[in-house]
Amino acid sequence: MKKRFQEGYSFSSAETIPLMSRELEASWDFGRRRDLPLWPEFVTYSHCPPRWYYTHHNPQLHCFEIPVSGELRLTHQDRTFTIRPGEIYLLPLGEYNRLAIDENGYCNKWSIGFCGNLLTPLLTSLFREHHHFFVRNPERFVSLVQEICHELHEKRSAAVPRLAAMSLQFLMELASCVPAGISPLLAEAVRILEFNFATPIRIRQVAKELNVSESRLSSQFREHFGLSPKHYLTRLRQRQAERLLLNSSLSIKEISQRTGYSAPQYFIREFRKERGCPPGVWRRRQNKQTAAVEKE
Repeated sequence: MKKRFQEGYSFSSAETIPLMSRELEASWDFGRRRDLPLWPEFVTYSHCPPRWYYTHHNPQLHCFEIPVSGELRLTHQDRTFTIRPGEIYLLPLGEYNRLAIDENGYCNKWSIGFCGNLLTPLLTSLFREHHHFFVRNPERFVSLVQEICHELHEKRSAAVPRLAAMSLQFLMELASCVPAGISPLLAEAVRILEFNFATPIRIRQVAKELNVSESRLSSQFREHFGLSPKHYLTRLRQRQAERLLLNSSLSIKEISQRTGYSAPQYFIREFRKERGCPPGVWRRRQNKQTAAVEKE
């Protein structure tokens, strides 16, 4: 029987066939309450049986799925594929995804979710648009997640710096699995956009700074990221806007100014394209969902 609910970890609507057993489970909202730059919000170890599925409609955490046995079918960004032991997949904040097990299959997996006011730009810097990782030493990542799980369960204030450090270690080690191949030109263009997305920078300015044509710059972005430079810049701005909408009381006008938009109307139009509703509506929905979870 399908079950709809508000997911406690990511404060978002989800649905599942409730057959999965969570054999280990630990969470601690210390980092979210203190607005820390990087924090492991939860860790679970789960057994997923045949015909199980789990749908996240609008997750509010960045979550990594780590199969240790069996196979996990995953739908994300209009693609469906299978991940296996030795692979890790990043499910980003705010993006629909669905996890499922085939009729005769199963999966034992770790899941770890992160939050933090510097997390989104950090993920962009480390992974660009990469989500699927083939790791050389999966046991190392499982061991690190197990350590994080233990500390989250204990909830010791003395372990807070270590938890933040282990979170960064997890991300940095995973970044080493990102395929090489980004050109020096593209790396410099990305660096310029990441450091200047909060200003009204234009792509032609970036091209001029790098002494290349806009068409050449656009070609490299599309080849490597599957996005135009303008869309890449929009992604950076929208992710920052979402964080400010969720974690601040800034007005829409103030948020538009802090994310590089020349006018609130332009910000609202771009946000509607990305999320299907204006930023004010999106913020109210998220606050309502969070309040419902806290009330429960």
